[in-house]
Amino acid sequence: MILADQEWVVILNPFAGKKKAAKHKDQIFKLLDKFKISYKPFLTEYVGHAIELTKKLIEEGHRKFIGIGGDGTMNEIVNGFFQQTVVNPSEVVLAFIPVGNGNDWSRTVGIPHDYEEAIKTIKTGSFFLHDVGKVTYQQNGNRNVRYFANIA
Repeated sequence: MILADQEWVVILNPFAGKKKAAKHKDQIFKLLDKFKISYKPFLTEYVGHAIELTKKLIEEGHRKFIGIGGDGTMNEIVNGFFQQTVVNPSEVVLAFIPVGNGNDWSRTVGIPHDYEEAIKTIKTGSFFLHDVGKVTYQQNGNRNVRYFANIA
């Protein structure tokens, strides 16, 4: 499937921004519809759920993701990209609509905090490669790995 023709997967964290994402969900989805962005929505239910969803959706063939939430949501989606073993993470695209409290990553890369403006940046298709860090650590006697795109 050609990436340009593939529908987006939307992973929305309803708890982001002190539940602001849940309150603004319908408004954001209407804007995606307004800009004729084809998407399939998924809502996270618990910490780590976005990692699981991302890995599963990549295994099912999806390559285009829109995260809606804050830095934690973005971090989980990035971890899903790098923890899956189906494709090289450089073959997967992440766009983001910031709804969290800090939104440090979005601010750093210049994603507007206005929903409509953020969606316009998705529509333009202006993408870039992003460095990602890797941390290996011990927890309860187990070796774990996490990835980060902003802060560790």
